[in-house]
Amino acid sequence: MSEPTRNEAKPKRAPRRPKSRSLTPELSNKANKSPKKPPTGSKSKTRSKASKVKEVKNDYRYLEIIKLLKYHHPITVNGVPTSKITSPLKEYIHQMMTNDATIDIYLSFRLQPSDPDFPYDVETLNFSLRIPGNYPYRKDALPTIVVLNEEIPRGFAVNVEVGFKKIAGIAIAGEKYVISREEEDEEIAIELVEGKGLLSQIKTLDKYLEEFLKEEKKQTFKFITFKEDKKKNEMLAKQEQEQQKRQQEKLRQKKIQEEQQQNKEVDAGVIRRRNELIEEMMNKLGSHLKLFSKNSNENKYQVSIPIYEGGIPELWRFNRELKIIMHIPIDYPGTPVTLSPLNNFNTNLMLKYKKSLENQESTKLISLVEEAKFFEKKMISNFNKSNFAQPAHQNLVYVVNYLANNLVKLGLVDEYSLYLQNMKKCIV
Repeated sequence: MSEPTRNEAKPKRAPRRPKSRSLTPELSNKANKSPKKPPTGSKSKTRSKASKVKEVKNDYRYLEIIKLLKYHHPITVNGVPTSKITSPLKEYIHQMMTNDATIDIYLSFRLQPSDPDFPYDVETLNFSLRIPGNYPYRKDALPTIVVLNEEIPRGFAVNVEVGFKKIAGIAIAGEKYVISREEEDEEIAIELVEGKGLLSQIKTLDKYLEEFLKEEKKQTFKFITFKEDKKKNEMLAKQEQEQQKRQQEKLRQKKIQEEQQQNKEVDAGVIRRRNELIEEMMNKLGSHLKLFSKNSNENKYQVSIPIYEGGIPELWRFNRELKIIMHIPIDYPGTPVTLSPLNNFNTNLMLKYKKSLENQESTKLISLVEEAKFFEKKMISNFNKSNFAQPAHQNLVYVVNYLANNLVKLGLVDEYSLYLQNMKKCIV
């Protein structure tokens, strides 16, 4: 065949189709469309507000709270007595979440056990329910309760609080828990009642309340009864409200500090100086110090403080040693050292010396733990606020020695003395 000449028409080729690109919807919109300016004027504000209201009304957390309130009327909402709330509770909570969608909701209830054969002398379970701001969208955002009954010793109240935490874990994270019945030599699985929401969790708490109260201490126990005191109840409600405000402020400050620590760059010289101070402390304190945990923001050390003087909680004196967590920030001494309690330290001490304290009454044992926790909380608070903990005192050995020599000064205050007097009245 002869080759085609230049004048002969060549066959037309089909146009090439552009290659397909996998763009996300957001990138695709940016590539094809120019961003629209938001409308100005009062109409845009109205639309924004309307969409926000609609979002809260459709929020699962809001819907679950409203469903719960249909069956159980709360005593307080975030520390405010419902008797003083003029608007309907549904609207009041809606407004709270509209103003701040991430706010933690605190509801206090009096739950009457539904079991007609409930064996304990408890008319109602009084508790404060905390619903985290990111519930139920995160598996670790579990609702929690704090038992408020004065007639229930703290050790048994903790059983109920831990039991509810297990219920929430089953509902939110799909976990599985069982309750051991040693007397009958069997285990029963905790099963949710009617769904997985907040109402279901409270109903499940009611179902297993007796089981939770029976845990750990199997022998019969006697509840301490108190006379009804209106002024005392008002004071407790006020204390609860103040405590909730402090917790919210503490969480807010913690978030701010975490963001600041993540955003700031620490000079290499500062880190080198910090490591030198830590090494000096470890060499001098030896077995009294061990690394607890370490991350990019701080080092945590477990410090053992010998107990030599009086005025210290009886449980610590019996142990002759206090263990506490010391936080050393990455930019120390730019940011001061702080303290935090070692989890379950006081409770474990009671269990450790339980046999040695056999002659003590159960209420006395509980009071020993409460005494130590109260002292520990005040001591840590005063330490973290004290002037000596500022960057001027860079020597970490000095910081530990100051703590060891000033335990009484940091913890034994008028408030603590009053607490001891009240504890003695309860025991007598």
